Amino acid sequence: AVSILHESPPEPPARLDILAQYGVTIFGAVTTELRLIIANAQQRPLPQLRWTLSAGEVMTAEMAHRWKEFSGCSLLVGYGQSETTTATLTDPDKAPQNGMIGHSLSGNIVTIVNAEGVECAPNERGDIAFSIQDPGLMLGYWNAGAIQMPLRNKQWHIAGDVGYRDEEGALYFVGRDDD
Repeated sequence: AVSILHESPPEPPARLDILAQYGVTIFGAVTTELRLIIANAQQRPLPQLRWTLSAGEVMTAEMAHRWKEFSGCSLLVGYGQSETTTATLTDPDKAPQNGMIGHSLSGNIVTIVNAEGVECAPNERGDIAFSIQDPGLMLGYWNAGAIQMPLRNKQWHIAGDVGYRDEEGALYFVGRDDD
């Protein structure tokens, strides 16, 4: 595997040049970056590109369709935090939906909980939460000589994001709880 890092962000046309020149197969970008590329770069074949992974911002179905039309590759949306690994991922074989961040990846325990730390019913908004049993969850923050982890109901790490899950268990990101 090879990672390509730039000292400063290249302009959108240069980003496509890099993808083509180095035969990039998986490209990671936030929604805003994909929007800039589509608006400012000329569409060209990217035959090596198999997947684009996006996280960090709400993804709309329209933007996912536009990126696939532009790049020729499917867009996967993931969710994770500094305190966790990438814990959810959308299914590339299913139609994109506004705000969908997918299902928990194997071994990760991510759900939606209410203010009391009880799991929400489908389509009920609440806090995106990681079980303390989730193997990708960090141990805590170093504070005053000890590791501390803010938990709700002694079983959930609260992400600080609002979301909901549908009847099939797919998770959706709505926004930050402090916005």
